[in-house]
Amino acid sequence: MTNSEICVACHTPHNADQSGAAASAPLWNHFNDTYASYSTYSSTTLNAGVGGVAGQPSGLSKLCLSCHDGRVGLDAFGGSLGTPTETMTLLYPTSSFGVDLGNDHPISISYSAGDPELQATTFAPGGNWGTAQVSDVLFGAGTVECASCHDVHNGGDPYKMLVFSNSGSELCLGCHNK
Repeated sequence: MTNSEICVACHTPHNADQSGAAASAPLWNHFNDTYASYSTYSSTTLNAGVGGVAGQPSGLSKLCLSCHDGRVGLDAFGGSLGTPTETMTLLYPTSSFGVDLGNDHPISISYSAGDPELQATTFAPGGNWGTAQVSDVLFGAGTVECASCHDVHNGGDPYKMLVFSNSGSELCLGCHNK
């Protein structure tokens, strides 16, 4: 990226994209990846969706994936399609998931207290999560998204950008009781 303004890769004060997933992101300026066939998390022990397979990423997670799936250039902002070779995959290989999300925490799934598998392994949405409530980190209709655990604006942990410390698995144990 040749622009020295750090916020411009994601935000703009004028002519922001406020459609689709970007509608929930203030003044969105980054090119949105329209890829719709991710390989998603599946499990025989978690009813993440139809047949235990999580649905396709949506909402805020799609905005995260617009950089982290390695398909869109990091410099794809301000109306530019960017340089395909300047992707998160090449610059930060460990920060790119690609389009196979099968071995990552499921995203865009409902955190429903009515799901028997979830009831056995997680706290109820009104339960405590560190200093917050579980419901405080759910989005839309109570879904788990990338931003449930990560805060891109967190300057305290620039490597993983966690919403708070995972020392002693604190972050994970905020939702998971095992």
